[in-house]
Amino acid sequence: MNSISPGPIATGGFGKSAGFEPDEADKTVELAKAAIAAAVLPRYQPLPFVGTVDDIAQAALFLASDASKLVSGLDLVVDGGMSAGWPVAAVREDRARFFKTFQPGVKQQPT
Repeated sequence: MNSISPGPIATGGFGKSAGFEPDEADKTVELAKAAIAAAVLPRYQPLPFVGTVDDIAQAALFLASDASKLVSGLDLVVDGGMSAGWPVAAVREDRARFFKTFQPGVKQQPT
């Protein structure tokens, strides 16, 4: 048995969860694409593409095809690299800020 784990995918459902009005979110995925591009791509997803239902469909087609006949027990993650994360060099400043907050004597700033 195999599975697919999608990341943020531009759908009406994603748009609704992002706070768009249901009618607007269902009419176009452009609102969801804009939300993902603004919030996810620049900071959390290494590959600079907004996921679409076609991306998930392609993963499903692969798993349903003869090309995957020896694939078993796979969770195919389709998330633009989010779960893999950024290389340390790309997030060095974030890491430094994170670890600095745990140093003795450092006063926590309210967020």
